[in-house]
Amino acid sequence: MWIRTGTMLLLCLAPAAGRADEPCPGAGDAWALARCAAARGEAVRRARHELEAAQGRQRTAQHLLPANPTLDLMVGRRRTEAGATDVDRGVELSQAFEVGGQRGARVALAEGEVRAAAARLEAARRQVTIDVLAAAVEVWRARLAGRFASEQRALAQRLVEVSTARVREGVGPALDLELAEAARVQAHREELASARLVREAGARLALLVGGAVELADGAITVAAPDRPRAELVREAQQRRSLVQQARAELEAGQRRLDLLERERIPSVTLGASYRHEEFSDVGALRLSVPLPLFRRNQGAILEQQAQNAGAGVAEEQARLKVALEVEEAHEAWTRARALAALVGPDLERRLAADAESLRDAYQRGTMPLPAALAGLREVFGARRTVADARAEVTLATLDLLTAIGGSPQPEAGP
Repeated sequence: MWIRTGTMLLLCLAPAAGRADEPCPGAGDAWALARCAAARGEAVRRARHELEAAQGRQRTAQHLLPANPTLDLMVGRRRTEAGATDVDRGVELSQAFEVGGQRGARVALAEGEVRAAAARLEAARRQVTIDVLAAAVEVWRARLAGRFASEQRALAQRLVEVSTARVREGVGPALDLELAEAARVQAHREELASARLVREAGARLALLVGGAVELADGAITVAAPDRPRAELVREAQQRRSLVQQARAELEAGQRRLDLLERERIPSVTLGASYRHEEFSDVGALRLSVPLPLFRRNQGAILEQQAQNAGAGVAEEQARLKVALEVEEAHEAWTRARALAALVGPDLERRLAADAESLRDAYQRGTMPLPAALAGLREVFGARRTVADARAEVTLATLDLLTAIGGSPQPEAGP
């Protein structure tokens, strides 16, 4: 039992490189920041302290004796009718002992609390990793939208220059210049809005990591648990912290009930004493047992039985809730993956080339400006849609991992 418990604690408490109270590095890719947050995040540190508290209660429960021994000393002065005096003195040492397996029940209860706290710590690490990766995906999407907005502004600036030259030379209407200037203003607004989104996404990431960080460029891909839905539901009902917590409450309640029933057997107190009184020495042994006549934990046992029944209902409800969440997340992930499959491997490159072609067509005079502006709006809207489709696949994968209580892993391949 000691080897199993020690091994479990070592695995759960093994931190990443560095001390748990050290801040995360200021820069890195999404996976490095996620690993750091999983070792030093605020939620993880809180769960680790809860585990340490449970270990302290376990150590208390493992004490062999329920209380410290009691030492009684007595000194008194005696005078007889004849006038003789003597000093009465005595010493007694007593110790209480638990019987009926009370210590074993208390140790089992404490060990269950340690296992539940260790499971919560592991769940906190998984969730922090998923939250950091999701925040990194939002940063990547906001940055990509910002780059699109910058390209759109540069093209709008070029259209303004071309329209100005054409109006000056008398080969273009003034309306083209006004439309080009309005498009430039709109492009500036979108660039400012994208910059705000980048700052907000970066702030969310910094809060999760626990400090100001700089995320390295690059898309984040996560390996998906591509298994049958029924298997994912069974896995979630075993691994999700919601079910584990409900199960731990039920098991703890059953152990408390066992302890209460065993405590109906009273503890035994043994004592040994030596006394000098009435001009003689007396040695004695004492056995003390309280009689369980009136208070036998009847109310506490009934209360615990009712709580256990409620914990059983809560566990059933948690299992149902987890199953529904897995089915919903799996359906969303399936839809997101089907949508992303429609995106061709070179669609982004072709859309970028289309934007340049529209600019060149207007510059050559083969396309009117309203048509060119409408085409540019459609092209950049399509580029954002493609980026959103890729991001939604990763976010849906992370939501599915959250639903089943899985640990995210990088996707193999490019």
